[in-house]
Amino acid sequence: MNSMNFLSQKPQQAEQGHCDKHGNYDFRYQQMGDRWLSLATCPLCAAEANAAQKQNDVRQARQAAQERMNRQRVDAGVSPRYAQVGFEHYQVTTQEQATALAEAMQFVERLKAGGTASMILSGRVGTGKTMLASAIVNEMLPVKSCRIATLAELVRELKDCWGKSGGMSESAMLRKLSDLDLLIIDEVGQQRGTETEMLLIFEIIDGRYKNMLPTVLISNLDKTGIREAIGDRAFDRLRQDGGTVVPFNWGSMRSAV
Repeated sequence: MNSMNFLSQKPQQAEQGHCDKHGNYDFRYQQMGDRWLSLATCPLCAAEANAAQKQNDVRQARQAAQERMNRQRVDAGVSPRYAQVGFEHYQVTTQEQATALAEAMQFVERLKAGGTASMILSGRVGTGKTMLASAIVNEMLPVKSCRIATLAELVRELKDCWGKSGGMSESAMLRKLSDLDLLIIDEVGQQRGTETEMLLIFEIIDGRYKNMLPTVLISNLDKTGIREAIGDRAFDRLRQDGGTVVPFNWGSMRSAV
């Protein structure tokens, strides 16, 4: 029997069907112009199918939203490895690690509230500095405009502006970096340390300092090494307005992540 049939008139007594799952049921009738549509399907089966379809639609919408968010995070410079990382994924086994996590979470809360203080994540290789910084970006997007990049990448992008016609100028690139709600600069201290690099680093940090926007630096160096790598003026601007240095002085966590 077809599940739908058109009738010239509505029967005085509804026909009945049988569902192996729900038992007997009455046909339903719906007027369509001068005819009647006979719905011979089990109404409980139809309701279950409709509910299942709605649940599937919700799952697909959530998956699409997550994929859009992941693309936005990757576009902001977050490694695909860390695109779905949150603060809850940061493993804490020592008081120092708990302190670092708390500092990162408090930084996010201050930033959401309009705070301007910067932060330096300083310590050994593999201690989770980039992972924690990525969690900060993931928490802030899409509420704030964010970017995480290595210092070498930023310097290279600025140098690429030189001598190009029709592309973004160096000053326009500096303005773009200075206007981000949050800029995280990774691998500080691994550049060659030329006079040109030092000048570009200072211009990035100084532009953000003037705009009263926070910057996060990530480095394997200690405070003295970072100061030498970026210069006294840039370092002092990062420490203004309550800027903090968060130490990461434990062993590598990579084998445990």
